[in-house]
Amino acid sequence: MTRSTYSIPNAFWTQVLWLSVAIFTGCVSSDDPPSGTDEGAVETESRPAASSDSLRDGDPIGTDLAVPLLLIAEGDDLAEALAGAPANVRLQLSPGSYALTRSVTLGGANVTVFTPGPGRAQITVESGAELAFVDCEACSVRGVEFVVADGQIAVGQSRVTFQQCSVELPGYEERPAISVASGGHLEARTCTFQSSGRTVASASGGTLELRGVTFFGPRAGGRGGADVDATAIGAETGGVLVLEESRVTGFASGVRAFGARRLEIRENVFENLSSVGVQFSQTGEFSAFVEDNAFFRIGACGVAGDLIAAESPSGYVSKNVFVRTNLVSSGSDVPARCLTHPVAIETTGDLNVRDNLFHTLGPGTVLLSANHGTVLDEASFIERTMDFYTFHVEPQDATRSSDFMAAFEEKWGPPFR
Repeated sequence: MTRSTYSIPNAFWTQVLWLSVAIFTGCVSSDDPPSGTDEGAVETESRPAASSDSLRDGDPIGTDLAVPLLLIAEGDDLAEALAGAPANVRLQLSPGSYALTRSVTLGGANVTVFTPGPGRAQITVESGAELAFVDCEACSVRGVEFVVADGQIAVGQSRVTFQQCSVELPGYEERPAISVASGGHLEARTCTFQSSGRTVASASGGTLELRGVTFFGPRAGGRGGADVDATAIGAETGGVLVLEESRVTGFASGVRAFGARRLEIRENVFENLSSVGVQFSQTGEFSAFVEDNAFFRIGACGVAGDLIAAESPSGYVSKNVFVRTNLVSSGSDVPARCLTHPVAIETTGDLNVRDNLFHTLGPGTVLLSANHGTVLDEASFIERTMDFYTFHVEPQDATRSSDFMAAFEEKWGPPFR
């Protein structure tokens, strides 16, 4: 499968230039290294090729007629049906409500759980129950609605795909609702997650790929949810997180990674977050690629990284748009420098920060907190001699904000209210 990409068109940048907002050269495809970056260094961190068994958008749900079909009706014992499923089988859920009251392990290979529509099947993972995928290679869940109260969905030593699914998290438990352990690989496409304050998913040593996914937090859409320190997505313990073409709104933080191995954050919108868009604090080997994202109405800063203890961290924070960040003067569990900077990076490695666009920032906001307290501020062109950062920022014209937002919406769509 070839991953779909879309570049910011030259016309978009031309329009922003006419609006007297920061404009940068080097608008290339998101598969190319950022302008001015040492190409040799970037190419050593090239993206892994898409796997041959990745889902394609538009695949009919559960229509591989060569695979045997087993029907599960509302009222059947769902745990027994899942646990007893053989390899190479399609499990069709009739529309209706199902309760998973005890833990169950789904194994084997090429197992698909789906509902054909037009009705939907809803599975409630009750308190204390766990839906675990273990040794489940090329397994998939399609078109199913989940309600995960205090239970959990766990992926370990398996490769699982979720497509056209929705997950509702009504509880406030600290552990993530979906956990991908070492040896596990979960890919989710065109799914929707809605949380009342619980972390949705975490790459806890495994690989988590999210594409075309929407995350609604407790404060999304003006719902005025509980003031909890909710994070949409986590990554830790050597985990790998890929987040592309997705939207995160209404949480405290979008992505928080502590001890992860690799982050790829591309072409997403982070908006209406009370704390931080993307935050990482790493030790050991680490690489991060934060590119072509929009950070809109963020309480503290859009991107925060603490990589002093990491071993030669590499990657870039490039071609992102930061709009109306730094909206609060204090916050819990937020780096102090994040309260006055859209981007705050502390690193001893080769993590390039360049070619980003800043607009409608709060008074007194500076753009970057770099190593040893170095600050790159507004309306200035500064290059570090260590080939570390390059910024070109022009003065803003506040009277053109509405025109800028029109251009913003043309690329990323209207912000959620």
